[in-house]
Amino acid sequence: MKNIAYFMEDFESLSDYSGKIIISLTPHTSYELQKRNIKYNIIKDYYSENILRSRQNEFFLEQLQWFNDFDTFLKISLPYCRENNFNIAKANYMRIKYFVDSIIIFSLTLNYFFEKNNLQRIYYLNKKNNKENGKEWYSIFEFKSQSQYVFKIILEEFCKKYNVEFIDKILDSSVRNSLSSTNKIGYYFKNIAKKALKPFYTFIKYEKISKILHLTRYNKKTALFFLQAGSIDIDMLVKESIKQGYRVYIKEKESFIIRKGKW
Repeated sequence: MKNIAYFMEDFESLSDYSGKIIISLTPHTSYELQKRNIKYNIIKDYYSENILRSRQNEFFLEQLQWFNDFDTFLKISLPYCRENNFNIAKANYMRIKYFVDSIIIFSLTLNYFFEKNNLQRIYYLNKKNNKENGKEWYSIFEFKSQSQYVFKIILEEFCKKYNVEFIDKILDSSVRNSLSSTNKIGYYFKNIAKKALKPFYTFIKYEKISKILHLTRYNKKTALFFLQAGSIDIDMLVKESIKQGYRVYIKEKESFIIRKGKW
């Protein structure tokens, strides 16, 4: 029985993966594994979407109650929220929901994985960790790796729960890069050419010239009604619609107000 698993953010060519469970966490890793005919899975292979969604209606109602409780807590703790009846949690519903849902889904999928495998050791192969001189560091340019880092934290907790040895293996850049020096140069110039030609290609392919000629005239005849505003997800759409020349109406209490120009 396979009792050693590799969770891979990036590929390392020096390891022997025969007889091991290989879990690819990124498209790049999947490509490298497939190119070498190494059998692998992704974490979604270990659970069914139907099982994951079996309690979605019940969970949604529980989550709404959780937001109510969170706002009650904030009003007790913060005088400004209490005095102005400001529901700060519900005002940031989508951001908080994305964060909480990610942790819940990571936990459920890993629970299914550990239940189906009797493991002794897990190797976590990653490019780098989020520590510098022993201190945590964060960057606005590292959103994707931060998400993977949260997954790694949850994975470590499951290893403790199931008494599985966890080994965090940080890959050296010279080891994980599979391209030769010649291929790197060719790859670099190929990417430059692609980026330079892509705007012209999409301009012709999607007939953008005809759309530009007719867009403003069509949009001015079209009205968009927004029943909500005030969150970044909706406000970005409102701003883009105004920029494209649509007539935009936003519900304000019991009436609609029209937005034009910059907003």
